Amino acid sequence: MKYATLDQLKNELEISSDDTSRDDYLNNLLAQVSGWIETYTGRKWGTNTVTAEPHDFVGSKVYLKNFPVTAVTELKLGDTIQDPSTYQWSITGRIYLGTYVRPFYRDAFLDYIKVTYTYGATAPVEISLACVQICARIFRNDSISSESIGDYSVSYKNMSQVAGADQLGILDAHRAIQL
Repeated sequence: MKYATLDQLKNELEISSDDTSRDDYLNNLLAQVSGWIETYTGRKWGTNTVTAEPHDFVGSKVYLKNFPVTAVTELKLGDTIQDPSTYQWSITGRIYLGTYVRPFYRDAFLDYIKVTYTYGATAPVEISLACVQICARIFRNDSISSESIGDYSVSYKNMSQVAGADQLGILDAHRAIQL
């Protein structure tokens, strides 16, 4: 998912919306920077569906890997699909089973619980802003760290250097907490 639109980037670069000569490059740039933002922050915004994600469990609770959860479409214990009335789920990524699963079964049934669910949220406005600003810096060749003329040579900055302190500050505020 791209975190900014082509029109937003063209506006930042002061490129007319009628000029489509660089649209493919700019769209690719938006996709690449958006992917880097996901890697850097450890988060993925937008609506995403996870199919048959295997889970360990603690008693009668299942902890999903992603949130906010917007829907749980299927929960399987072993090969049996559970009726939705037998469990409850929360936006925070927890499923409460109607029955207690005995802990001594846990080792015998790793990945015994499989969940299909949808999660996601709209990217904050500041993420779109950071995406546009990073793309603009790359487009303007602010990503070059050194250049030579004899036997022509170019060195590029890594993405954290290209992003700059302001953009990294925005992204750092939205980083997923790693435990």
